[in-house]
Order: sequence, then C-alpha cells, then structure tokens
Amino acid sequence: MVKSDGVRIQGRYDKNETSGLTYLASLIVGGPFLKGRVLQIQPMDGKTTWEGDEILASIPSVFRNELVYATYHNAAKMVKDGTVGPGIDVALPLGVTLTVNRWRYMLAAEISMCQTEDQSGQCGSYADDSY
Repeated sequence: MVKSDGVRIQGRYDKNETSGLTYLASLIVGGPFLKGRVLQIQPMDGKTTWEGDEILASIPSVFRNELVYATYHNAAKMVKDGTVGPGIDVALPLGVTLTVNRWRYMLAAEISMCQTEDQSGQCGSYADDSY
C-alpha cells in the first residue's frame, strides 16, 4: 500500500467469491521507521499484533510503546463515510497515522503520512512517474 525508504505498509486482499469484489483482509506495517518491528491488523476473525503478541483485544483498549500509540475505541472515524464507530487509531513515527475499521472478515483503512520523493504503492508515486 505504501513503500518508501523508511515506511512499508502492506495490505493483503481477498476476493468474495459470491460478489466477485475484493476486500482488504490484513494490514502489516513495518520498515526501518519501526526499527524492523511489525504491527499487524486483521479483521475480527483474526488478531491485532505487535511483534506477534496480541494487542488491542477488546474495546476499549490502548497499546503504547516507544514507537506506537494505538487505541481501539467506539469513536473512530469510519473510513467509508466519515461517521463515527468502532476502530483503531494508530500514531507512528514520522507522522504516519492509520485509522482502521475492523469488520468480521475485512478491514477498511485510511493512511496519512507526509509525502516523500521515494514513496510509491497504492497511494501512487510522488516522483516524476505516476501509477
């Protein structure tokens, strides 16, 4: 979803066989800005983990360390339409923020970060070439 020298955000997508539509099935954040550590967010049928250890298992909950401040609460922005509902808000180094809505089998995610020249991915490229 995002690839730069410091930030890696990967999404895994699955396909609904009935409708034929794809959906975000997992989100993984890592890279040098997290000192090689990994944050993974899965839908409700999975887990949210930091370095493989489950975090944010229930609403409300908070996870905090030197790199991550994450809250799982009922007043998060709904990515689809901007209303309010359950979700995870994450603040990371370099001003990277995430809002993730967890549904039973899928996720909705909004990523915010400062643009970098080496940035590419689903967000596009800020270099001379564009996707």
